[in-house]
Amino acid sequence: MPSMRYALVVAMAMALSTPLSRAAGTDPVLAPPSEALPPLLGQARRELADIVARRDLDALLAHVGPDTKLSFGGDHGAEDFRRIWGSGMHDQQDLWRELDAILALPGVVQGTRDAPQYCAPYVFCLPTPGAIDPYEALVVTGTRVAIRDRPSHDGEVLMRVSHAVLQRAPDDPRVDGTTPPEWTRVRQASGTTGFIASPWVRSPIDYRLMVSVEAGSGRWILDYFIAGD
Repeated sequence: MPSMRYALVVAMAMALSTPLSRAAGTDPVLAPPSEALPPLLGQARRELADIVARRDLDALLAHVGPDTKLSFGGDHGAEDFRRIWGSGMHDQQDLWRELDAILALPGVVQGTRDAPQYCAPYVFCLPTPGAIDPYEALVVTGTRVAIRDRPSHDGEVLMRVSHAVLQRAPDDPRVDGTTPPEWTRVRQASGTTGFIASPWVRSPIDYRLMVSVEAGSGRWILDYFIAGD
């Protein structure tokens, strides 16, 4: 009898766990790249990461060129960069937070062999699969990330997804109320809606950057640091 009881418990546990580990249906997937960076780009990325870790605005500005694009409204160059990001403590905190988030994710090698470029994060640099509008798309940046029935870690897990591309779902005050900022309401391709912890999703049109390495000198320049479309 004990062995039968044990077998029954195991069977029930497997049945309960199966929905949480099944594939994400027809949700498209955007997996992070694993390619190694060429030496010059690898060095540029390490230098950028060091500048960000030190919160060194002057060192960062040394890599902002006159044509570095900062917005779709004509802002460019070091003077505009300092005005936008360096005019106050809160501006600089926002700058480092955005750069931390970008550098926490892999980037993509672009350009040519003689003029390599580093584009990051990959959720912008790679084409978004599926038919979701980039304005509404959200890329899951982890594996087995929980989608819950309410915006709480105590919420029931409806599904776990890995690197899925989901659609941003608007709040429905009649049902869920206003979603707190630490959670994001999403819709799967199946039509199922739920909530995912905001740090685990990123929009393809959120802040991104491009770094180019100058031929010969090896000096790197920030081509753009921009959000939107």
